[in-house]
Amino acid sequence: MSNSLTAESTSSVQFKWKSCVYLAALKAIRTPSTRAGLVALIVFLFFSVVAKGFLSVEAAMSYLTLAAEGGVLALGVTLLMIGGEFDLSVGSVLGLTALLVPLLVLHGVHPALAMVIGVGVGALIGALHGIIVTLTHAPSLIVTLGGLMFWRGVVFALTGGFLVPVDTQTPVFRIFSAVWGGFQVSLVWLTGLVLLLGLLLARTRFGNWVFATGGNPATAVRVGVPVKQVKIILFMLTAVMAALAGMMQMTRFASIEPLRGQGAELRAITAAVIGGSRLEGGRGTVLGKAFGVLTVAMIKVGLQLARVPGYFLDATVGAVLVVAVLVNVYSARIVKAT
Repeated sequence: MSNSLTAESTSSVQFKWKSCVYLAALKAIRTPSTRAGLVALIVFLFFSVVAKGFLSVEAAMSYLTLAAEGGVLALGVTLLMIGGEFDLSVGSVLGLTALLVPLLVLHGVHPALAMVIGVGVGALIGALHGIIVTLTHAPSLIVTLGGLMFWRGVVFALTGGFLVPVDTQTPVFRIFSAVWGGFQVSLVWLTGLVLLLGLLLARTRFGNWVFATGGNPATAVRVGVPVKQVKIILFMLTAVMAALAGMMQMTRFASIEPLRGQGAELRAITAAVIGGSRLEGGRGTVLGKAFGVLTVAMIKVGLQLARVPGYFLDATVGAVLVVAVLVNVYSARIVKAT
């Protein structure tokens, strides 16, 4: 009799343990940031094994610097995607705003004022894109694709296709280029912006408006959400984040080339999708985006350390993007089924 009770007790404990594991796994699937964190962990463990030197401090400095600059850019892209829109022009906006600062300084403008003007120009470009999209109802993908080409053309017109020198020793530039213990101050910028925008999304009325605008804009309008204004603000915020990323890159390098920022828009969207943002809008997290951009940066540094040819980078990131989309789709189906 006692043996029977012991067996039943053991079976009950095993059932409860399996139930806890199942619920924990289901909770992880439900949370986009958790999925993104797991992807980042898998990538880290993979390159720790196959890439010599990946666990070194130098490698960490490399991928964290890349993640910080790319992360600031991807922050705005993530919020805009949650709001149901895309911006393919952020790479060109990054290049243009980064270029304006040294050009203005060469013409006698104080460096601090030049940076303010650069960020302001980014905000105006974002407002222009947002107004065009909301007033004409044209797809943001097409509007900002046009912006990508137009603003890149402006960059070439301003430079004539040549490099523009940057005095990286300018004291005011250190707010974007200072190095502490081998790590760039851009990490501090990214951390602060992640916390600020994370709170904005999770704890404010505007954050609720962003999710409502991306989830179901028609319903959002009926309940009083100013959908058009929200979208314009998101476009402005996206362009401002691109300008800040441009300031970071401008102060870290001794020159700005006409192709600065090319392809950055696709890496930013990739980071957002890996972080759990839905292409349809209405879902996503700032923390998930941080994991997503870290994943992309670790892939780039890991492939270099593994001596894989550079042209495999885009192929690898593209494959990760497709897998991330499939994971988001099927995890959403699993959650809906339960």
